[in-house]
Amino acid sequence: RKAIRAYIASAREIHSTNESALARALVHAGDIHMILGDQQAFSAYREAWQLLEQDPDLQRSLLGTPVRLKPASVETAFLARKPESTNHNDPLYVHFGFTVRENGRPAKVQTLYSNVFAEQRRVSRSRLMRMIFRPRFKAGVAVPTAGFEHVQPFRVGAPDALLPWNQKKLEAKRAAEKAADASRSEEAG
Repeated sequence: RKAIRAYIASAREIHSTNESALARALVHAGDIHMILGDQQAFSAYREAWQLLEQDPDLQRSLLGTPVRLKPASVETAFLARKPESTNHNDPLYVHFGFTVRENGRPAKVQTLYSNVFAEQRRVSRSRLMRMIFRPRFKAGVAVPTAGFEHVQPFRVGAPDALLPWNQKKLEAKRAAEKAADASRSEEAG
């Protein structure tokens, strides 16, 4: 938090004549506060809102709609097997509708569509509930925003083989199989 205060002080000094650049820096600092769960985010957002009153387009683009802050991107989740109710080429996903509350957290989550198992829906909903958003502001105050959607994609496969500790086991197993094959060929030849 000390680093954020230093960042804001530096931005005030550097952008003392450029209000839009200072407002962008304040929004960025507010985003960091939001990710850290610090209520100081709202004072940074309010100050940015006030600085941007002369530039409503930039005000609207920075603070007029919620922005997902954490996680930065949505990663594909894995299934051990494809649900029998789906066709071979059907994309696997859960589609949620939700509201972003004033505090930047999702609420009123509804499953709009899903073709994966119930356990994956629960896990996906739990991931969604842990997401952090920059809330929408109206007249300088954070307000809830309904009508947001999130799609969690899935694919069939084993992510364990991709993890470093399992990759080493897999490489050792392959090396042992290769050595066994080589010794069999020497015995046969």
